[in-house]
Amino acid sequence: MSTTFAITTLIELAVAILLVYGFMHEDKVIAFEQAIKRIVIGNIRRAIRIRNHKKAVERGAHLHHLHLYSSSGRVQNTNSTVA
Repeated sequence: MSTTFAITTLIELAVAILLVYGFMHEDKVIAFEQAIKRIVIGNIRRAIRIRNHKKAVERGAHLHHLHLYSSSGRVQNTNSTVA
């Protein structure tokens, strides 16, 4: 039995087990997918906000009330000067 065949067999077995688990616990899988989707969309929106903020600063725009959100959901005020 070659190493490649053994690894391929293990991967196929893992896929089959995960497929059966997915059918048995469909509600948990859907909740997990939605949580991942929320995280990804939040990170994309945050990256766009940061990119737009940097572009506006480069143009010389005065942004008085811009808040950037961290991944934990806390507001990071970019206008305050903290030493």
